[in-house]
Amino acid sequence: MTAPPEYDDRQLVAQATEALAATDLSDADSRWRQFVQSVRQHFKSDERSVATELQRLAKLVEAQSTTDDAMNFKQRTCQTMLMLSMEERHKNRTPAPARAAGSARQLPFANLEVLVIGTTRFQEDLDFYQSLNCEVVWQKQVGEKKFALLNLAAGTPTLLMEHENAFAAPAYSSADTGLTMAALKEKNVVPCQSMEWPNGSAQRFETPSGSGFILCGRL
Repeated sequence: MTAPPEYDDRQLVAQATEALAATDLSDADSRWRQFVQSVRQHFKSDERSVATELQRLAKLVEAQSTTDDAMNFKQRTCQTMLMLSMEERHKNRTPAPARAAGSARQLPFANLEVLVIGTTRFQEDLDFYQSLNCEVVWQKQVGEKKFALLNLAAGTPTLLMEHENAFAAPAYSSADTGLTMAALKEKNVVPCQSMEWPNGSAQRFETPSGSGFILCGRL
């Protein structure tokens, strides 16, 4: 998708550079939120176009600074996109109407197991979340991948995992993963990636918008 005529690369790259340079955590978070919201506004919250544009802007950031800055840009914008999306879902959520006996819908998954944050800079991100006073429930290494289960808020925990790409996605579990996989396949929904998981393996799926979810076992 072509950016609108008033779209200003230089202004956005300057915003990103200021966010990268921010040393105060609250100030940095505010700057990243403002930056991502600016991009979303230009592309009318079309998530696929926003994701593509953030990748393009990351290359511009790298050209003007360093590869590390570009990687940090990708991780922070990915995290901010997830937080904004969750806030919007919570804001727009309406109470489910009471269901008549025997009319319960069969949901596709049993539990929202964790919110996953994939990172190429595991220790730096772990240090960052610990600086926010999060609770580290456990850390472990599976093969060459590092994992840490974090409590950042009440409710669903966050799984920080070492990965070749920065990403953020919800991870769901079910009583019978095999049956769930078969049911998804019947709907032509197939995994795009098999992933290492703290207690085995998990499957990553991509949605039409370019975001996605993970199907995993219970942690």
